[in-house]
Amino acid sequence: MRAPVHGAIADATAAMPIPLPAQTALTAIRDNFRTAGLPTDLHLGLVPTQGAALVGMVALASGATVTDAIPIANAGTGTRQVALLSLSAALAGTRADMRVTAA
Repeated sequence: MRAPVHGAIADATAAMPIPLPAQTALTAIRDNFRTAGLPTDLHLGLVPTQGAALVGMVALASGATVTDAIPIANAGTGTRQVALLSLSAALAGTRADMRVTAA
């Protein structure tokens, strides 16, 4: 039963219209992530979690398409930490001087 439910959520995510203010914010997040060396193929999508309200399911995810994207919350520790710093700096109106590089 889980596969059909996840498929339906992925289809709903792909068809979900993103309001212009959210698109503008997503563009700014992409720019901040690019500067920090983080993934820039970002989407807003529905990410099901047990017991969460539908609005609580909206999450920032990274992937080639919204249906294949992985929530940033499920990324590696380093990516999550740099993303948090990047977003926090943007909200504070500053620029975080950091960059992720391959080892």
